[in-house]
Amino acid sequence: MDGTDNSGVSQKIGYIVGCALSVVVLIMLVLPGQGKLHSLGPANTGHEKLRCESCHVKAPGTIRQQLQANIKYFLGLRHNALCIYLFVTAPTPLPDEDDNTGSAAMIPIETVFTIVAAENDAARSLYTKEIVDAGQKAGLIFDEHWRDEHVEAGPLPALFLREASSSLQRSEVPLDLFLGSDFPISPANKFQGTQTEKFDRIKHTGEAQFFYASDTQLYTAMFADYASAQACVTCHNAHPDSPKKDWVLHDVMGATTWSYPREAVTAEEMMTIIRSVRQGFKDAYTAYIEAAQQFSHPPEIGEKWPRDGFFIPDVDVFLAAFEQRASRNTLNAIMDAMISVR
Repeated sequence: MDGTDNSGVSQKIGYIVGCALSVVVLIMLVLPGQGKLHSLGPANTGHEKLRCESCHVKAPGTIRQQLQANIKYFLGLRHNALCIYLFVTAPTPLPDEDDNTGSAAMIPIETVFTIVAAENDAARSLYTKEIVDAGQKAGLIFDEHWRDEHVEAGPLPALFLREASSSLQRSEVPLDLFLGSDFPISPANKFQGTQTEKFDRIKHTGEAQFFYASDTQLYTAMFADYASAQACVTCHNAHPDSPKKDWVLHDVMGATTWSYPREAVTAEEMMTIIRSVRQGFKDAYTAYIEAAQQFSHPPEIGEKWPRDGFFIPDVDVFLAAFEQRASRNTLNAIMDAMISVR
């Protein structure tokens, strides 16, 4: 009996001592000035004499908010990090088609098509309504021959998309972007073959079409392109080469068509594709700014928009407005895509 009692007492003492030591260690970790105890290794070069607290300040927010932020940061999906990652970081080369991706989770290309199509809608809507529509009212000119010498004009919305598409073609990402129609101004933009059938479905249902095009051997997606601004309707109805003269607002005028050679991509490939598409928007708007700077009577370029007068926003201001419209939805779509394949 005595031995059993002593054993029980010793166990209790052990528990108490263990708990006490744990509390002491925890206190040491959270006390100010103990940042070195959290470090995974030696200080970076030149930081040996700095206290950790000199750079690493306490983050605001509740514990739950900090946990959510840390998880998103770990996944590389913090909002600010996403904007920097997508707009500032240069796209990395995609792996060769024959590369072995190992056990990496694959994301259906349909998911990626849906994300970049939503990004395109945000960029096109911003440019059409806030630059072209508002700009025409302020005295700015937009013309299909905007790149011709002595023409002082900016690109029409469809040509803005063409500039973005040209940027994609110059990248290492094998993503094709094409804006077609059954009544295009340019015959080269008329749908052919399977795309004609798919576009008929879009006009009747409004739903995106996903399919494998046997003629091009590419996985393809088509999304309705609506007459979302009066500038689109006026231009197409008045153009001498337009085969249709009775467009009205909200008509399905065509479809943005995306193509890619693989059925599924890794998360890294998905991010590279999105970055490249955003770089296309940046290049397209930069081309307009560079042209506007050469006008004999250029608009003021800075923080103001055409709705304020004879102004156009600079590249950074335009992209910031685009990010505000698109990045939250893109972030959520990326997280859903990554979670769904885990």
